Amino acid sequence: MKIGVAYYPERCNFEQWKIDYQKIKEAGITTIRIAEFAWSKLEPVRGEFHWSWLDDSIRLAVEYGLDVILCTPTACPPNWLACGEPGILPLNEKGERMVFGKRQHRCYNTKEYLDCSRKIVEAMAKRYGKRQEIIGWQIDNELGGERQRCYCSNCEKEFQNFLYEKYGRIEELNDRWGNAFWSEEYQGFETIKAPHEIDGQLKLKHNPSLELEFWRFSSRSIVRFCEMQAEIIRKYSQVLVTTNTDSFAWGDCVNIYELFKKLDIGGMDLYSEDPCEIAFYADLTRCLKNSGRFYMMEYGVASHTLDRELADLSLSGCEFVSLFKMNPFPWGQEQGYNGLLSMSGRPTTNYNMLKDKKNQNSCEWKETKEIGQLKIGIYYSFDSSWSFSIANWEEKQDRWIYAKYILEKVYGSIYETGARAGFLFDAEQINGYDTILVPRNVIYNEALEEALVRFVEDGGNLITTEDLFIKNIDNVYLTDTPACYISLFNKTDHIFLPEIDWKDESVLIKNTFGNGRVWVLKHSADAEDWKKAMEGLANTCNNIVLKDNL
Repeated sequence: MKIGVAYYPERCNFEQWKIDYQKIKEAGITTIRIAEFAWSKLEPVRGEFHWSWLDDSIRLAVEYGLDVILCTPTACPPNWLACGEPGILPLNEKGERMVFGKRQHRCYNTKEYLDCSRKIVEAMAKRYGKRQEIIGWQIDNELGGERQRCYCSNCEKEFQNFLYEKYGRIEELNDRWGNAFWSEEYQGFETIKAPHEIDGQLKLKHNPSLELEFWRFSSRSIVRFCEMQAEIIRKYSQVLVTTNTDSFAWGDCVNIYELFKKLDIGGMDLYSEDPCEIAFYADLTRCLKNSGRFYMMEYGVASHTLDRELADLSLSGCEFVSLFKMNPFPWGQEQGYNGLLSMSGRPTTNYNMLKDKKNQNSCEWKETKEIGQLKIGIYYSFDSSWSFSIANWEEKQDRWIYAKYILEKVYGSIYETGARAGFLFDAEQINGYDTILVPRNVIYNEALEEALVRFVEDGGNLITTEDLFIKNIDNVYLTDTPACYISLFNKTDHIFLPEIDWKDESVLIKNTFGNGRVWVLKHSADAEDWKKAMEGLANTCNNIVLKDNL
């Protein structure tokens, strides 16, 4: 596993670069990741590109034997763009327009922002695409981070087109969403508004079908923006193209399986000291691509257990970790955050740890352990996750109700046994596992239903929860059970599992179908319930391995 570091040459002068590059080299760091926030330095005036400082910083990096991952700077639109084209600034749920001065102050559906983004990306790719020292590209930074959904008129218009393409007839949409209730029937797609926050004495929310479609649309807008950049870069460059996405603690507002479909390698930003959380995101990011390849594009340097954490990432199959960052900032929004160097430029404990590893010629991170086929797979549904968040009535919306449950209750129960799990995001990925866990998957998916039935019939083990497929794809509760309830659950009464107090019973159904087995847990099953269920199922068959799963 190679170690890199985020570096910001735009923050200091040439002489400081030489000092920092020498220290980077001495620490055994092989790669710098640069330019992700440097739009205003690269294009200080619209259409006027200043490349000399970036040329010099890359040339000097080569002299010190460092490779470069070059980032597109589109997460930080410069002041001239925000002031000259205020329409690029997104609107929040309350209709308030974001102001200049933060990252991600941009709307993914505004022509002016998209045009300027294309121009800066194309100019960078054309200039640096053939440079051998550029070993990879990072698109933007933490797409969908600070501003996850925009509610402006541009997004509203694109959302209307999105719905027209999907439903075709407004009568079809009205019928499927149940808009006859509360007289919510739309007269045409052009009358559908973005679901701004509703202000009233009684707290109210929009139709959950409208909300879920808007979340889907917003995710698709981000995915298309990323794909647009990847397509431009590949016209000029043959090296790996990826991006970096946030951990779900900040919200899983972007379907990252879709986000990485047309990229070359999985990428994640993570700041954690918890071994289980580190393993969770390593396994999840690894499963974004069929190749199993992934990078940690940002990883915090403040932990006193960084040595152990890097070893854990290496054993998880991570090929590259980019530490954040080399120098702490004395100014700006991230002032005082930790770096490998102190504020005065002196080495920190973790810098010295890296340097000692290099001097000892340690191979602890150099040879990544090959991960074999994992036996246990967890199905992750972004639609279901968004449905839970939309349904939440708390004053401050919990951004990761579903994701937190998957991490702490489901994956955590596996990790506690010494095993690991893979992740599935699509019905086509089911083959190859012995046991599939489908927790809290409330949104019906016909392809997934058919794949699960075939999987169990062919000898697979399925553990799910009582709320499986209780809503249709429109986020509307089903009034009759899906066909799989008969085959998998042996329920012929066409009603869902009764909502009663199950007391201490965590396993509600144990059934066999074909050559496989199905266990159904209560929807509130905790980590101990999941652990006991998997151990109990393991005792009844030979193809579940709960230990030494790597």
